[in-house]
Amino acid sequence: MKVVVVGGAGAMGAAAVAVLAGMSEFREIVVADRDAEGAQRIAAALPGHVRAQRFDADVDDFADLLDGAWGVLNALGPFARFGSRILSASIARRCHYVDIDDDWEPTLEAFELHERAADAGISAVIGMGASPGLTNLLAVLCAAALDTVDRILTGWNIEAVSDGAVGGRPSAALMHLVHQLTGEIRLLDDGELKNVRPLRRTEITFPGYGRIPGWGVGHPEPITLPRVFPNLLSCANIAVGSEATMEAIGALMTSVDAGRMSRGDAALALGEVVAGAAAAALTRQTPSPFAHASGLREGTRTAVVGYMVRRPEGGMPAITATPAALGMQSIARGEVQRVGVSAPEEAMDPALILGRLAAYCPPGEGDIYVVRAAAEQ
Repeated sequence: MKVVVVGGAGAMGAAAVAVLAGMSEFREIVVADRDAEGAQRIAAALPGHVRAQRFDADVDDFADLLDGAWGVLNALGPFARFGSRILSASIARRCHYVDIDDDWEPTLEAFELHERAADAGISAVIGMGASPGLTNLLAVLCAAALDTVDRILTGWNIEAVSDGAVGGRPSAALMHLVHQLTGEIRLLDDGELKNVRPLRRTEITFPGYGRIPGWGVGHPEPITLPRVFPNLLSCANIAVGSEATMEAIGALMTSVDAGRMSRGDAALALGEVVAGAAAAALTRQTPSPFAHASGLREGTRTAVVGYMVRRPEGGMPAITATPAALGMQSIARGEVQRVGVSAPEEAMDPALILGRLAAYCPPGEGDIYVVRAAAEQ
């Protein structure tokens, strides 16, 4: 099976290539990127069935790139620009597809291609990274611990974000975060999908940590999880951190919305705020990423949280790209029966993926994830 990794010379793409290269299911892996030298360096450091191909997604022909390909792993952002284009090309060539899309707007666009993908007989799994991705799978496990569930939140600790400036420019991760903290975001509120302002404050019972605050961030999980759990009243993605950190971030985002600060400058300043908060250890960091479900268990209002105990080494690229590679492997092994465009929670077996993820994590006792419950405070 030949797999093309689009954006394969970027941080996320390179991490995905490295994982795919160790999987016996794939006979050829193509590192496709407009950075030809970077793609060549990555391919040269890996086994001989990995090769580089210069490819500019803005101008080059997808038909040539995908000739003979079985699958596409898309690690090229921003997904608002490239997501639908690469997914459409994959469908046209009947290539199975996995991506790490973490924007809610292109997630909606991807679902519009569901019928085309289903007619082509391919499985396309979007948002198969850390958040979304692992958070979605953990959410399924959390919900299973309840008799009824009416709220699901996914989240991560913003003070643990370490991807800052690169060559004096803000990283793609920080630019993405500015985008999802400004304007409007979509989430499930009172049983309806609504557009609201980001950074709306909420509080949750986090077993083992007590009552903690979180702030709303634009992400795909509030779009996708209600498809599996139609009785939800509330679903959002939240960032957790100290009140001081979030107040500083809120001020930056207000300046962007008011036109007083560019997104690039805000992203650089955001990186400094996060780095300062992490260095000062302003809060006791909760595990990240995590999922949180609320509902009834044996008649008692209960909170259930699922989080990673061990994670792949290599920071954000590893924890994002490894689930995507495992998703591609699961399709290759015939374990994904669903065709069309799906979110991870619709197509993937949580226990299976999380169990396989353990092989890419530092050794330790017990499972790499924990699901804990407590009476909701």
